[in-house]
Amino acid sequence: PAGGLWQRTSRPSVSPQNVLCMMGRRHGPELSSVRSVAEHNKAQVIGIFLSERATELPVSVKQVLAVANRGLQNDRYLLKIGTYSNTNPKNTGRELTLIEQKSLDHAKTEYGITLSGAEARRNILTKNVNLNDLVGRQFRIGTVWIEGIRLCHPCAHLDKLTRKHALQALKNRGGLRANILTDGIISVGDQVIVQRLLGPGVGD
Repeated sequence: PAGGLWQRTSRPSVSPQNVLCMMGRRHGPELSSVRSVAEHNKAQVIGIFLSERATELPVSVKQVLAVANRGLQNDRYLLKIGTYSNTNPKNTGRELTLIEQKSLDHAKTEYGITLSGAEARRNILTKNVNLNDLVGRQFRIGTVWIEGIRLCHPCAHLDKLTRKHALQALKNRGGLRANILTDGIISVGDQVIVQRLLGPGVGD
């Protein structure tokens, strides 16, 4: 791939069975071209949450199959039945959502609002990584390459479902919307490895 970055391409739908057969195949940039955030900060996945319906409380799972260009197996957005699946414009970044445990801790400490990972309604709960900094960056979780697209701001839908009035508490802390670039398995405990920024004047 040009510049060592994984290029997103159009591809046909992939069945979970075919994806599992492909798991031995190498995907994404060479690891020599990345900097491991986890090496110093132990950045990792501490929760995975899926919901098959738009208004159901997501359930916690230990691992999940990620399908490139589509989403997470058994999640509402892969199934195209999420609350915003058909909202125009149909921007990218609806395949995967992430939020930091630090954001939930902030809501509790500063606002007295207790939100579980499931109630936050993001797919991936992380620790020791600044997700806001990953907009426009490529990173790997487990065997899966991901691209941060835009911030995942809290919305009225979250307040409606939780009834906890968390909009202000999660302002600029609502997490990250991302695209899935390669097929693979994401598991609780996986490290987060971030693509190195390249260019003059940019260090590690």
